[in-house]
Amino acid sequence: MNFFDDLFLWMQAQEAVLSGAAAAIAIAGVMSTWCLSIVQRTGLVRHLATFNFVERIDALPTSEPRQEIRYTRAADGSAIAYAKSGANKGMPIVRSLGWFTHLEAEWAFTQGRALWSQVGKNHPLYRYDGRGIGLSTQTSSYDTHTPLEDLEAVIDAAELEQVVLFGLSEGGMTAVQYAAKHPERVSHLILYGTFLDVRDWPEVALERWATLFPLMQRGWGAADPAARQLFTSLFLPDGNRAQNHYFNEMQRASCDAKQAMSYIASSIMRDASKVAAEVNVPTLVLHRQGDLCVPVEAGRAVAETIPTAQLELLPGNNHWMLALEQDSERVIESIEKFIRK
Repeated sequence: MNFFDDLFLWMQAQEAVLSGAAAAIAIAGVMSTWCLSIVQRTGLVRHLATFNFVERIDALPTSEPRQEIRYTRAADGSAIAYAKSGANKGMPIVRSLGWFTHLEAEWAFTQGRALWSQVGKNHPLYRYDGRGIGLSTQTSSYDTHTPLEDLEAVIDAAELEQVVLFGLSEGGMTAVQYAAKHPERVSHLILYGTFLDVRDWPEVALERWATLFPLMQRGWGAADPAARQLFTSLFLPDGNRAQNHYFNEMQRASCDAKQAMSYIASSIMRDASKVAAEVNVPTLVLHRQGDLCVPVEAGRAVAETIPTAQLELLPGNNHWMLALEQDSERVIESIEKFIRK
């Protein structure tokens, strides 16, 4: 029995718990993934397109900050790409973010590179592409446990005794799980725009996601970015033209439609609320008050569940942190102040 068979059985057992919209999301994710399973993965084409995109968007001058890309293996043998940049001293920061990443593509975008250079100004910074995404190898072994395995593999490969974990969006669940399992290796936990269980979201937020699933199935990898633009509008409602174009391309570069559907389906099944209550490391929860992708109520729930958490609400509607322009300095300042405590 595979992951998606288990998913159907779980949904049947949880009918009284799941809202109609949440069930619609799970069903749409499962059915879309099944329909797309007959399509051969086009990894080579995807990576060639990505490299052309990198050259077209923003060539990286030799004087700019550099990143060193390395590879490690997860427990099942999946190759995980991770990048080291930033300072050579200070407490290391590890970014936990699974979907919509491509280490080379995001580093080639001026605003993305500038933001992560700020984060790593006083710290060694480690970012990684989860399995099946970006520079990491595609894999069929993907379930609700593999994101944590990928994060563990990166921290072990980099030989980091203790880290600041920076979890963004669904990557925050992975960071919470790691902090609960390895508290001695986490000095601080920072969570941005994250959540613990989608079943706790307001109905309107679940319905918004359920509407987008059929569009993802049909238009994710198409040359016409119309379908991806709908996701961009959700992640970046305040984005400018350059940011929107980059995010559209990042979606296509990060993974194919099948992987995207599989990733979302597994994220729906994850529940980090129980382990979050066991976290005992200093935690900062950052969330935008107008976030259309992950509602602010989810951020409040994170702060209420983690005993050591403090909540800082930010103005604005964007969910995607790489696109910050107006208040990136404020966010970085909040992070630095928190780490220095």
